[in-house]
Amino acid sequence: MSYFKLIMEKLKGRLSNVTCPVCHETSNQLTTKISQNLVLICPHCRALFVIQKE
Repeated sequence: MSYFKLIMEKLKGRLSNVTCPVCHETSNQLTTKISQNLVLICPHCRALFVIQKE
């Protein structure tokens, strides 16, 4: 297994707490989705949103 693939597998399983901009509830989301600016779905209100990095 290559070094790059090993790192990506470890990062894939990491979760981060994210606050929904609509209902203000927190949920766990994959860090890979956040870093790639993919659309996240709030599990509480089903709102779609993207976390903008500063």
